[in-house]
Amino acid sequence: MKIESFNRHKSSIAYIAAKYPTIIMYFLSSIFLFIPYVGVLAWVVAFLFFFKEESSEFLRLHAAQTGFIMMIYSVITLILNIIGDFILASASSSRSEAAIINALTIQGYLGSATRILRIIVLILAIVNAVLAYRYKFCNYSVFGKMAKRLHEKTKRDF
Repeated sequence: MKIESFNRHKSSIAYIAAKYPTIIMYFLSSIFLFIPYVGVLAWVVAFLFFFKEESSEFLRLHAAQTGFIMMIYSVITLILNIIGDFILASASSSRSEAAIINALTIQGYLGSATRILRIIVLILAIVNAVLAYRYKFCNYSVFGKMAKRLHEKTKRDF
């Protein structure tokens, strides 16, 4: 984990200081996390900011890294939900009360795991938003490399 500093500059989104759209992106993504059935699409908000921004490497890196983190969260959440639903469907087809109770317990544990994961992602978003306010970027090893690679491949020269 490495923290990079950026100079103050303006974003091409609304031509205001780049830290403000970055903080707004974190805020909107965090709100999407807690909306039922829509939370798995929180990564879309981050990538909308990424592709809308034309000039600020700072905003694009924050948006790409957040998009990748939230995309991984979405995949893990979907997998855990599918596993829970499969276990419950298997137990209900057996028509055994004990199997159904065990399946509901397992589904509850999987639901708790997704809530804990959601809180971890929210904490990461809050920490990154505070860093963004100071024009800093915390490069999380894998996600930071993916964000830089995506930025390099999609940057526009104006």
